[in-house]
Amino acid sequence: MEFSQILDTESINMVFQPIVHLGTGKILGYEALCRGPIKSPLHFPDLLFEMAKHNNKVSTLDELTRKKAIEKFLPYSENNKLFINMTPISLNGYDFFTSSTFKCLEDNKVNPENIVLEITEQAPIDKVDNFEAIIKDIRSLGIKIALDDVGSGYSGLKTILKVMPDYIKIDMDLTRNIHKDNMRRNLVKCLINMCRDCDMKIIVEGIECKEELETLMDLGAYGGQGYFLQKPVDSPEDISTECKEVLKNYLSKKTDYRE
Repeated sequence: MEFSQILDTESINMVFQPIVHLGTGKILGYEALCRGPIKSPLHFPDLLFEMAKHNNKVSTLDELTRKKAIEKFLPYSENNKLFINMTPISLNGYDFFTSSTFKCLEDNKVNPENIVLEITEQAPIDKVDNFEAIIKDIRSLGIKIALDDVGSGYSGLKTILKVMPDYIKIDMDLTRNIHKDNMRRNLVKCLINMCRDCDMKIIVEGIECKEELETLMDLGAYGGQGYFLQKPVDSPEDISTECKEVLKNYLSKKTDYRE
């Protein structure tokens, strides 16, 4: 299927990956991730968005993914947060109150306080006109802001200061094999402490094994996400049985784990 056909027929599917509160083991929300048509070269999101960039359609695809995510998540939206992505490119000239995202929230009577907008790191926010005003409009509804992929690309300390996000999502490159690497452990610990002092919540992406999860819990990370907890699936699911056991055993020994 051609890229233009994908947009015209809205032929994308949204999958969901749970985000877990590491202090309680409970699911605090789900991130919506897009997929192109199955068996298509554009099935994978990186290729899909690369084609959108090539065709100057990033904003169109971005808006479509949010609309599809909100609609598909409706049966689960009352008690869970939905994390949906937005590229900085899409923010240029963006008027949230006239967007299809806003209309979709209004039409479906979704509580905005259950929505978290993830600003991804595909371009520097310095190039976005009126960035602070746009974020202020979005926040005025009760929508939370997350900064994605901190530790890679453009998502550095300067961006954190400009966005002042409610959530910071640490890129997996910072935490891969963190249980074996003192430098990574110390760096992530500093980020966690900074977030606590600034009233931000830190979520670690890409957790792929028991040892990484336990180390991040030791460091006091607020939330976790990754294949060890649960892979992205077609409809929101619970975390894996293995992960449940690890969380249960760990938390039973750490009754004073920080909320």
